Amino acid sequence: MTAFKTYAPGTSRAPTTKAEFPTLILLLLPTVVTSTLGRSVRVSGYILYVGTYTIRGSKGIYAFRFDSGSGRLNPLGLQAKTENPSFFTVDSKRSLLYAVNEINDYRGTQSGSVCAYKVDGKNGRLHVLNEVSSKGAGPCYVSLDKTGRYAFVANFQSGSIAGFPVLEDGRLGRASVFVQGYGSSADLVRQKEPHAHSVATSPDNRFLVLADLGLDRLFVYPFNSSSGQVTEAAVQVMRTRAGAGPRHFSFHPNGRQLYAVNEIDSTITVFAYEMTLRK
Repeated sequence: MTAFKTYAPGTSRAPTTKAEFPTLILLLLPTVVTSTLGRSVRVSGYILYVGTYTIRGSKGIYAFRFDSGSGRLNPLGLQAKTENPSFFTVDSKRSLLYAVNEINDYRGTQSGSVCAYKVDGKNGRLHVLNEVSSKGAGPCYVSLDKTGRYAFVANFQSGSIAGFPVLEDGRLGRASVFVQGYGSSADLVRQKEPHAHSVATSPDNRFLVLADLGLDRLFVYPFNSSSGQVTEAAVQVMRTRAGAGPRHFSFHPNGRQLYAVNEIDSTITVFAYEMTLRK
């Protein structure tokens, strides 16, 4: 079993809407050089990826070479031509990148999509492995479980989440998990229906946590990392303040606190993560 307890949230407020901001998602991949002794050493160079909305001339995912010593960015150009790559993540080996396409009409269906890419660490190029339906409209978040064998997607527009096995070559398999949200909350404009905004596993990889902006709730589902299955009935529902609108969350490195950033009222809610039984 697991349990979350809520700490007091912040108090500042600055309402916004999701559509007001362009996407700027950054991922830094360290580059290495080989010394004269044949040993690899870390240097200050990184490949930085930028995701964009493609409604005003942008064409997809771009890359820059970033020098953390000087702060300089050198453009490497377009690395993947794809529609609305509004969020992405990389695996632990930095060799695979998974990006959502935040659209509502993938192949004539009311769904977005998810793309898998192979990363060329030398020049930053992204090579498409495959693309699959996200099983819901407007996907806005993707994460990998701690084993890297399963990918999870939050579909903002339709208020659902889906899970996909990661195949041996990095491609995404057919969806093996789907959970649809229901309900509404206090904001009559922005919370008339569920809006799944982020989804990720707990530090021990035993639970899947979903933040739903439209419901002012975070849902905790049991996750079996061996089979990739998620129990559809949540074992716990954590509530933020009414009208807060939880967007993203992150666990503290010690694994005992979860921090949820609330988009609508510009607050942060802190939960204590307590393991009451451990197998």
